[in-house]
Amino acid sequence: MSEYFLTKEEIKSIQDEWLAGQSIVNLSKKYKRDKSTISKRVLKDVRHKRDPDLIRRANQINDFAFDTLSNKTFFWIGFIFADGNIHQDKRSDSYAPQITLTVHPQDKDIIEKFCDFISFQGKIRESSYKRGKVSVPFISVSFVSRKIAKVLEYYGATARKSKTLKPKNGIQGNKYFWIGYICGDGSLGSYRVRKGKYTTFSPSIRIVGSYSMCNAFYDYC
Repeated sequence: MSEYFLTKEEIKSIQDEWLAGQSIVNLSKKYKRDKSTISKRVLKDVRHKRDPDLIRRANQINDFAFDTLSNKTFFWIGFIFADGNIHQDKRSDSYAPQITLTVHPQDKDIIEKFCDFISFQGKIRESSYKRGKVSVPFISVSFVSRKIAKVLEYYGATARKSKTLKPKNGIQGNKYFWIGYICGDGSLGSYRVRKGKYTTFSPSIRIVGSYSMCNAFYDYC
């Protein structure tokens, strides 16, 4: 399979679609050409024109998913605050951050809903890690986006956020942000309260997180 089996119009279309963000894998399937031909021949003259963040991107997403602020947007920001990870490649600050969401397999449906929200077209990873002698299963989804990372940074979530996480710029007063956070790092239940010889069960909401997160939630409540 060679570029010479493609018409000039097809070559131009491949180049335009790739510059717009389409992946080589998808272009290979669409035009029925092998990935090597597209990568090394068809795209060789336009590589310098593409956003470097898109070159690093393995999966297609909607970078503008968080641009319109809505209840759903605030919910997902809160959920990322809780169960998300933002990784900045140490090799270069010019690289776009990688954002990862990880949950227990029983919560796979929420990952699938998040994938729908950002129009994620890749695969959801299913694996496990060792905790002592116990194998702990998990599912996760990862993507690269400088634009979404900037939205998260504006509201207080940065790389290595576990020790620095602090909601700001008004999001700490948003109900749906806290619903998202509670879905990730919170719990609802009735907890035993003892007063002398009497025992009652008190319904309550609990969260875990940095001191700043817990303090912000206390102020909100």
